[in-house]
Amino acid sequence: MDFLVRQMGLRPGQTILDIPCGAGRHAQEFARRGLSVTGLDISRHSLAYAWKNCAGHSVTLRRADMSKLSRYRGRFDTVVNL
Repeated sequence: MDFLVRQMGLRPGQTILDIPCGAGRHAQEFARRGLSVTGLDISRHSLAYAWKNCAGHSVTLRRADMSKLSRYRGRFDTVVNL
């Protein structure tokens, strides 16, 4: 994750959209590096794990369909799909 953050030129405080976020594995790692993360996933099952994995980190989780993202346009410094 350190390599990815470095290569993307990300800095603490920047915002990142993680779609789909799944169980939150990447979201929590981005948050540990000082990024403000929003994770979206359509799966309630995955989000249940993400809530546990991201507890205590700067991560906002929402249930959403990644094919309908127009409301998020322009709100993040970067978007990842890992």
